[in-house]
Amino acid sequence: MEQKILLKNRIHRKLKNHPISYGICWPEGVLFDEKSIGLFDEKGNRIFCSATTLNKWQDNSIQWTLVDFIVDSIDESSSRTVYAKLIEEQSQLQPENPVKVETGKDFVCITNGLVKLVLSSQQGHLVEKWEASGKDVIVPDSFDINFKNEKGKKFSAKEGNHRITLEHVNPVRCVVRIDGKHGSDKDEMLDYFLRFEVFANRDDVKITYSFRNREIPVPGITIKSFYIECRPSVEENAKRCFCGKNLTRYYVPGFLRVDEDVCIVASDTDDFENYHNSHKKGSNGFVFVKDKEVLHDPDEEKPWFLRNVKYRTSLGQRLVFPYLGLIGENSGILVSFYQMNTLHPKELKSKKNVILFGLWPDWANELSITQGAGRSHTIFVAPLNSDTSDMEIQSKYLSWEVPMMPGWPPQNPVEISCDIEHVRKCRVFAIDMLPEYDIKNRPLFEKKVLDRWIKVSYGTLGWTEEVIPMLPDGFWDYGDNGANNEEMFGHVYFQNHLRTGNYTCLENGIAIARHILEVDFVDFSIDKLQNGGMVAHCLNHNDGAAYPSHMWFTELLFAYALTGDIEFKKAAIRICENLLQWIEDEKYFELVSGDHRESGQPMINLTWCYHFHRDPRYLKACEKIIKKNLMQQVKKYGKMFAPKPHSMPIKLVRYGDYATWEGMFWYWKITKDDETKNFMLSQLEWRLSTEFMTPFAYHRVSDMNPAAYAYYMTGDRMWIDRVAKFIKASFRCAKWPIGWIHSMYTLKIAFDLGIINDDDIIPQ
Repeated sequence: MEQKILLKNRIHRKLKNHPISYGICWPEGVLFDEKSIGLFDEKGNRIFCSATTLNKWQDNSIQWTLVDFIVDSIDESSSRTVYAKLIEEQSQLQPENPVKVETGKDFVCITNGLVKLVLSSQQGHLVEKWEASGKDVIVPDSFDINFKNEKGKKFSAKEGNHRITLEHVNPVRCVVRIDGKHGSDKDEMLDYFLRFEVFANRDDVKITYSFRNREIPVPGITIKSFYIECRPSVEENAKRCFCGKNLTRYYVPGFLRVDEDVCIVASDTDDFENYHNSHKKGSNGFVFVKDKEVLHDPDEEKPWFLRNVKYRTSLGQRLVFPYLGLIGENSGILVSFYQMNTLHPKELKSKKNVILFGLWPDWANELSITQGAGRSHTIFVAPLNSDTSDMEIQSKYLSWEVPMMPGWPPQNPVEISCDIEHVRKCRVFAIDMLPEYDIKNRPLFEKKVLDRWIKVSYGTLGWTEEVIPMLPDGFWDYGDNGANNEEMFGHVYFQNHLRTGNYTCLENGIAIARHILEVDFVDFSIDKLQNGGMVAHCLNHNDGAAYPSHMWFTELLFAYALTGDIEFKKAAIRICENLLQWIEDEKYFELVSGDHRESGQPMINLTWCYHFHRDPRYLKACEKIIKKNLMQQVKKYGKMFAPKPHSMPIKLVRYGDYATWEGMFWYWKITKDDETKNFMLSQLEWRLSTEFMTPFAYHRVSDMNPAAYAYYMTGDRMWIDRVAKFIKASFRCAKWPIGWIHSMYTLKIAFDLGIINDDDIIPQ
């Protein structure tokens, strides 16, 4: 058993000792011990790696593992292939500088021979020691996260109570987690967790800070400013090192070392005094210096078209890379904000001998945090030598992220592609039910998939056709499609990554999943129906109602399987708990049984989550929806009619029934329940009537997948043949009226049976 992991260097710099963490899947019944996984390079040489089991099949064999490993080198803009194989010898290689952890009563020490971190659980302390090559990287106990509430009172992370846990530990990668609450005198406010991540063979540290509003005030709290701060162990007069993007008369990038303090900001406006009114929701962020004078790039030396803001905006002249270095006579430090522009407003600045990471800068007015909402931010810190060159500094930054053109989200420096044939064989996430990726024989189809489904925004209500190259930016907005990711918007990205290996789809999918986790998911609420649920589409993401039909979270399961971040799985389980109360309590079940989306979406969610958390209540809840709701509708009306809302002169039949069909199918696929199967097939006669099958209706009504469900249940192509005319008509439309989630399973069968082919495609 062997599978490939494809790695591609996106930048024109050689990458050395590059860390990779990626989830890979295994067929049922093949792998029972994660220590049996070996990693090999193109020449068959062993690569040190550590594998962690993320999920198991029904027979207790391993389904998903997270593999941590170090790639010794990837040449400029080139590719590498590593192979994951099952080996008999279970001894693992050790990296040259393995990560080691020492724990004590109130501390954790992480070291790999290159860097040493001592983290404390004592109140008043966080980072007691941070060394590299025997020298302090920062002044002991200088690392902190603080904010000011609406009254101006300062709260500090290290002054609140906190505890330390080892979240992920192996010789290749270590993640130490600190959970706590910000403190001020005897008061505490705003929960948070910190992750300190160290890799073997590297001296940099990745730090992720994430807050969650579990405070009692409803709807939320307001803060004035939010900063991570630390004091590097360098002289106050150390040189400030950064890189401008548009310098000199030639408008080209240039390295700078200046004596004065530098303030780098991410924003969609430079009107800082009037930010609240000049900022536009969802707009693209730009990274630039707040004070143009630190560029030492006088306008009078430039040609006329670069002087006049009529032709070149002052903002464009001030663009810089989102990193800042401080180099003194004996040592230095490099810091960077990950995805700084996409999560604007942001600030990265030096202030004498202090570095400040502005999560919410003081010039951005007030930050309103709805009860249950949160956000994560990641920074990178690396030591520098006094003789480190500008090119070396930038190369270090580019090993963390790659900035694209202004206004575009940064990318990871290395693309990771899965073994798509292997994934199909594993039959995970229904990938085997999707059309095979065949760019050679179906180029028009694959182009249209990218143009019509991957780059399309479903808009605020799910059906507009605005083609967008990227997700919207902003503190709360990044990772959202404008509708709180209605109808599993990110599901498409993840499935296409596993179907094609496209890494950009994975990046977008993770951004969407993180928005769901931090913004749409209600981590805490005094309202039990909202607590642990998801807020439906509303003006400000998370200040609306939560109800079953508008909880979409399959993206969380993909993200967990591919990144190993346990927070995704924990949130998915909590949402399932929220759904169960709607189904198990009869007074709430009345709503669930009143509309087909209220019935169907919980079944989709519960059955998908069941594969990652095998709680029998999930299947019991689905059974109740099918047999005490849908089957009862047929007894009463003769067909599956949703009886609500009462105010409508007609019953909602077509609008949401796609969800009930899908939910029933996934339930049957797990249980093989004959009663459900026979019920679905009997009702499909009604579903396949001309009233409900038109190629020119919008995507929810033109759902083709029920025919695929019947085909998989029976193996009888009659079900597909009966809708073949509709399939071909829809497929030939220049603008496809059908969405990915309502058609792809049927299109796969139609390709296999020869009903459609690439020649049927009409380019848009």
